[in-house]
Amino acid sequence: MTHNPVAPPNVPPDLPELFSHLSARVASTAVLRKIWCDAFEDLYRENRVKRTEHSIEQAMPVLFHHARSNLNGLGKLKRKIRVGTASILEPPGPKALLRWLRAYDKNGKSVWDLVPQYHRSGNRYHRFDLATEALIGACLETYASDGKPSKRATHELVKRRFREANKERAENNAPLLHCPSRRTVYARLALMTGFRVYARRHGIAAAKRAFNIYELGLQTTRPLERVEIDEWKIDLISLFALSGVLEHLNPKLIEEVEKGRRWLYVAIDHCTRCILAMRIVENPCSEEARNTLADITRDKTGLARAAGCECKWNQFGTPELMASDQGTGFANTAFVAATTDLGISTVFPPGGVPTNRARMERVFGTFGTRIMPYLSGRTFENPKARGDYDSEYWAALSDDDLMQILVSYVVDIYHNQEHEGLHGETPAQCWARLMTDPDEDRQVEPNIRRSVFGLSFERSVSGRGVTVLGVDYTCEALRDHYIAYGATRIQLRIDPNDVGFASIELDGAWYAAKALQSNAAGVSMAQWHAALQHLQPPHSGTTEYSQGVMDRALDRVTKHNRRALLRKSLTPHALSAAQLDRAEDELMLGVSIITAQHPSLEPTAGAGLMEGAIEIKPHAPASPHEEPSAPKPQFEDPKPLQPKPARWTMEDE
Repeated sequence: MTHNPVAPPNVPPDLPELFSHLSARVASTAVLRKIWCDAFEDLYRENRVKRTEHSIEQAMPVLFHHARSNLNGLGKLKRKIRVGTASILEPPGPKALLRWLRAYDKNGKSVWDLVPQYHRSGNRYHRFDLATEALIGACLETYASDGKPSKRATHELVKRRFREANKERAENNAPLLHCPSRRTVYARLALMTGFRVYARRHGIAAAKRAFNIYELGLQTTRPLERVEIDEWKIDLISLFALSGVLEHLNPKLIEEVEKGRRWLYVAIDHCTRCILAMRIVENPCSEEARNTLADITRDKTGLARAAGCECKWNQFGTPELMASDQGTGFANTAFVAATTDLGISTVFPPGGVPTNRARMERVFGTFGTRIMPYLSGRTFENPKARGDYDSEYWAALSDDDLMQILVSYVVDIYHNQEHEGLHGETPAQCWARLMTDPDEDRQVEPNIRRSVFGLSFERSVSGRGVTVLGVDYTCEALRDHYIAYGATRIQLRIDPNDVGFASIELDGAWYAAKALQSNAAGVSMAQWHAALQHLQPPHSGTTEYSQGVMDRALDRVTKHNRRALLRKSLTPHALSAAQLDRAEDELMLGVSIITAQHPSLEPTAGAGLMEGAIEIKPHAPASPHEEPSAPKPQFEDPKPLQPKPARWTMEDE
C-alpha cells in the first residue's frame, strides 16, 4: 500500500507505548534478555559470579543451565541474526550480558530497558519443508529416552535416516530431502533441555532436584502483594455444551453430546486466601491465561449475581507479584507482555514442587474434597477410589452449570468460612480489613485495558470511521488519517466487556475512538452480538435500524439472557475475535445501525489539498417531527428469527 504524499495526522497518541504493542519477536528478545539477567542476579547473590567479563566467562556453563530452565515458553525464537540479538540456542558474550545488566539496573530492573532498538531489521533464514521436519522430529525424539544417547549419536542417526529416506525417494523418482547440518541438529537438541526431556533421560526424581532452583519467601502482609495462578484438570466428567442447548435436545441426542474433563484456571491472593478469578477452558493456553489475568483486575460482582450468589465478588485489583508454573499458558511472551504493561512482576517456580505454590495446591485439594463429592460424574483421585462408578455414564453437568456451582461455592461459602491459616478469620473479612484502597483506585485505566486485554480486529476506514458488528468508531486522529490516506486497513482493539470505545492504531501510535452509537456504551460484546441476532433482516438487501430498535433488542437480551451471557463468558464458549469476525459476515450483511444524526469523516472547510477530493455523503438526519418512540415503518423491529438448534449458543432464563 502506497500512502498519498500528505502529512500524517498531527494528533498526539492517546496511549503510551505499551509492551503489548511490540512484535512477538522483539518482545521475546527482551524477555529472553531479562531471563539471562535474572539468572545472573541469582548467582550473584550467592557469590558465584562477579560483574566482570572473566568471571562471567568462567561461570557461563552454570549461568547457561540456570537460565535455560526458564526458557520453555520462548521456544519459537530462532538463532541470532546479528551481534547483540538474544538467542535461545547459545549464550550471550560476557560484554553483551554486562551491557544488558547495566541497562536492566538503570530504571529498577525494567524489561523495557532490554528491548532492542533495531527490531525493524529484516530476518531471513532457511525453513525446511514438512517432510523434512517430520523426519527430523522422529529422529530427535530418540534423544529423550532413558538410553541417554549423546548429541553426536543423535546426529549420526539423523544422517542415516535421511540417507535411507533419500534412497527410497530416488527409486520412486521423488524429490530428495535436504539433510540438516550438525549445527542445525545440535540447535534443535539445545531446545530439548526442559523438565520433561530431563525426566525421560534421568528420571522424575532427578529432574525435580535439577529444576528446584528457586527459594522464594512466602510471607505476605497485604492483599495483591503476591497472587498465585495455575490450571487444574477438573476431577469431573462434564458435557461439553451449554445448558441452553441441552434444554432443547431430547434425551437420545443428549447422550451423543461430547463429554470429558475440562481445565480450570484459578488465581488466589496469597495473603487473604481470596479467590480472585476462575475460568473453565478447553485446554490451557496463553489467551485463556491472559483472560484470567483480566478477571483478576475487575470487579466480578455481576458474575456472582448471574450465578445466584448473595455475596459480592469484589476482590480484585492489579497484583504486585504473579507466581505461576512454567506451563504453556504462563511462560510465554503474551502473558509476560500483559503483566509487564500492568506493572506486575512475574516468577516461575519450577513444577513438581508443591510447596512453591502451597496456597494454590491447597485450593485444588479443597475443590476435590469439598465440591466434587456432591457432583455427578466425579472421576475420583485414582481408579481404586473410583471402583465401579461409571463417571462418563453419570455425567450430567454442562459447562455453565459447572461454572455456576464453582462460583457459588467460592463467593458464598469459601470466602465466608473461617480459615485456619488466617487464625479463624474468613478470607472475605481478611480482605476487607487489609484492603484500604477504594474500588475505583484499583480499576485498570480503560485505554490500557483495551490494549492489553482487548479483542484484536482489522478493518477498513470509511466515511463512518471503522465498523465492528455495526458499531462505528471515530476520533480526530482517524479523521485526519482518512483525509490523508483514504480507505486503508487499520488495527483496533475492543474491550469485550464494553463496546463503547476502541483503541485504534495509526502509523504505530494508538488512539482512543468513541462509538457513534451512544447505546453501545457499557454494553458487552456478547450482549451486543445477542441483540444483533434479533435484527437479522428477513430478506436480502440493505436494512437500516434506528438506535431505538437496537435499544429494545438490548432490553430483551438484558431481560432474558444477561445472566446466561455472563456465565458463558467464563466457559470455553465465550466469543473470540475469530468467531465475531464470522458472526459479522453472517449477521451484518445488509444491516446498518444509524443514529439520529450520523456524523461522518467528510472533509471540513479548509481541508487543504484534500478539500473536495473525497466525496462522502452523510446519512440523512431524522425528521425533526419524528417521535423517537414511534419510528418509521422501515425501522420497525422485525420478528426475531428462530435459530436452528444446531446454532443455539445461549439459554433463556
